[in-house]
Amino acid sequence: SRLLDLAQRRLSAGIGTPLEVNAATVRLAEARRLRLTAVAEERAAFLRLVSHLGVDLPGTTALEGDLRSDAPPVVEETVISRALAQRPDLVAEARRLDAAESSARLAGAEGWPDVSIMASLAQEEGTELFSAGLRIPLAVFNRNQGGRQAAAAARERAQARGEAIRLEVTADARVAVTLYEQARAGVQLYDTDVLVAMEESSALMQFAVESGELAVADVLVVQAELLSGQMGYLDARLALAGAGARLRAAVGASQSAPLQEIVR
Repeated sequence: SRLLDLAQRRLSAGIGTPLEVNAATVRLAEARRLRLTAVAEERAAFLRLVSHLGVDLPGTTALEGDLRSDAPPVVEETVISRALAQRPDLVAEARRLDAAESSARLAGAEGWPDVSIMASLAQEEGTELFSAGLRIPLAVFNRNQGGRQAAAAARERAQARGEAIRLEVTADARVAVTLYEQARAGVQLYDTDVLVAMEESSALMQFAVESGELAVADVLVVQAELLSGQMGYLDARLALAGAGARLRAAVGASQSAPLQEIVR
């Protein structure tokens, strides 16, 4: 609206043109349309979030807060170690492997015969006869071979699944670290260079507009560049937030956990 006011004042002062007023009117209408679209997209995203949470919230409920700003550097090996130690899928598979190994040990123990000691005392023609020995069942020739083989196969399958999950967890952690570091570098680039240049350009444009040194067409060009820069910064921040969420998931941490606790 400020740009439209400027165009109208320039036209009234005889230094502007109706074309400038029309251009400013179109830009204002487009800005309002983009705002309505953004509001609708925000509402749709909120409704999807509510659906995923499986809760019923009042219609006046709204999200609050800003994108997380914590972005500490991470060490890949530290992240991998934490993932291998606490990822729920890997922990669950380790428990299944323990159960399979216990079953294999039990099957092996059941393969040994149930040996028992026997003794007897008898009399024959006035003489006491004492005898002793071991009783071994005929199953000694079987030794539970079928059960032992089945238990060994189950243990090998559990070991293979565990190794596959371990490799998958390691790969997930490496990818998460790579994406996080890329997103972190992008935000740092904006923080150190782009934002400073954008602030300077905005201040210079405001001064030039107030002093009448810029025509409306020039202001439109500068505004478009500044808006593009702001959208790029928001995209970079959003990418960093998403990469942080993926990093937390890769190590099996809560999404509310500070990244400093994950990478230290």
